[in-house]
Amino acid sequence: AAYAVEALRLPVIRGDLDALPSPDESFDVITAWHVLEHLYEPHRAIVRMRDLLKKGGLLIIAVPNAASLDARVYGQNWIAYDTPRHVQHFTPRALRMMMEMHGFEKRSMRSLHLDALFNALMSAQLGAQRSGSSTAGKLLRLVQAGGVGLAALLAGVLSADMRNYVGSTLLTIWRK
Repeated sequence: AAYAVEALRLPVIRGDLDALPSPDESFDVITAWHVLEHLYEPHRAIVRMRDLLKKGGLLIIAVPNAASLDARVYGQNWIAYDTPRHVQHFTPRALRMMMEMHGFEKRSMRSLHLDALFNALMSAQLGAQRSGSSTAGKLLRLVQAGGVGLAALLAGVLSADMRNYVGSTLLTIWRK
């Protein structure tokens, strides 16, 4: 936000949706980077953002991808479940259904693959802590994490359109 204001001289407003004094249909773009997974009522937030957007405005959302390769490999030990802070979990299908239910048109949905290595390493560490792994077990988990992260990264690099959704984060753009 600071870069947009200082370098690009764009008008930027940061804050709680409910506290914004702005009238409806007053924004061209709204971004929510890793926000929805923290909300008990994401539908309410989506409706509020929709109301704040001008007709044709864009809503850019990033959320952890519960259908990612690392989520499937690590199951309950997937670090991005991050309970109790993450109270919602989204797959590409679930996010699409929610957004379409509230009148948004999908412009783009991609998964980001670079964070898969970090998530895999953190998930391996969490699994080792929960299971009380030996030193050798911890080392094996780290090697596996490297493989999972590399596989997700390669899937992203080798996929021409990045819509294979194996990356750890969904980056989506929706039009009102």
